[in-house]
Amino acid sequence: ADPLAQMPDGSTATQIASQARPENPELVALLLSHIDRSVMPLSTAASVGDVQAVQAAMDRKEPIDGVDGRGFTPLYFAASKGHLEVVELLVKAGANPYAVSSPRRLCPFVAAITNDHGKVAEAMLAEGIPKDTNVAMTALSVALRKDMTGLVVQLINRLPGKESREHAKQLVLELGSESTVRAVVEDMSTVPLWVAARIGAVDALKQILEGKPDLAEFNSDGLTALHVAVQNGNVECASLLLSAGANPNVPTVLQR
Repeated sequence: ADPLAQMPDGSTATQIASQARPENPELVALLLSHIDRSVMPLSTAASVGDVQAVQAAMDRKEPIDGVDGRGFTPLYFAASKGHLEVVELLVKAGANPYAVSSPRRLCPFVAAITNDHGKVAEAMLAEGIPKDTNVAMTALSVALRKDMTGLVVQLINRLPGKESREHAKQLVLELGSESTVRAVVEDMSTVPLWVAARIGAVDALKQILEGKPDLAEFNSDGLTALHVAVQNGNVECASLLLSAGANPNVPTVLQR
């Protein structure tokens, strides 16, 4: 049996094994032991992280951004598996980190972040920012949920235009951890009350409360700062808000 025989969508058995969840390195090693790596297809070589096989495929002039039947590029497979050397090699050869697959609307950059490969994402970002704002904001949202503070800061700093950066900072306030919010916001006393309550920023919350803010103000989700503090289990923030006069019996907007 040929481990490099291709399915109708272009996948090989070796490539499928390398992308499996959970990972099965023993199976991948078995398949690779029966392969002439000098003729390995580019997508398979990228998927298993074989730098020499990737270079050999590139020397054979295989399309650097060629897609399989699902719309995925070799860079997508390398990025999703965290193969940094392969990613760097492909990107330097001109592979597009932001090529969006069809129909799943995924790209190598977002795939790297989704699979917790921050260094791989940073390597791709170093080659340029996504031109598609939707791709950039999707990547930012995923990076925020993964708490990749360094990548978030780099991405925001590279965004073109004030409007894009302001939108990105709003996402940080909504989704970012305390460390990420502090890395992006210069003056924590300027963040909305509910943000300080959400991330448990006690010092910032104390500063904001000194200004006598409206404790009954709702955020875009229909929650007060006290709701948010309780929702996130931030006991000290909830205590500060109650001491300042927050009403624990105020219903959310949805409950009204």
